[in-house]
Amino acid sequence: MADFYSGGEEIRLADRVELSGAKGVVVALIAENAYMEGYLPSDWSYLEKGVLVFFERHGLLHYPCIEQDVRLVSRADGGVAGKSAGNRAAYKTAD
Repeated sequence: MADFYSGGEEIRLADRVELSGAKGVVVALIAENAYMEGYLPSDWSYLEKGVLVFFERHGLLHYPCIEQDVRLVSRADGGVAGKSAGNRAAYKTAD
């Protein structure tokens, strides 16, 4: 099941986001079992749902449901918010 930003855009792995001026990257989509390199499902799957976002200022944060203050800035392929994009730096683990 996909998660969505407050603006209605689907949350995707490697999205560039912002929280109160702090830049971050979506590094895991837990329910979809999709993780960026360096983030192991065995470390995070116990959370069962939500997303992990790494912020330069705040570190790694788990959002069971993304907060309204987290804003999509761009997609992994450099696309702007609201346009589709790929996830070049990411991989999906096998079930």
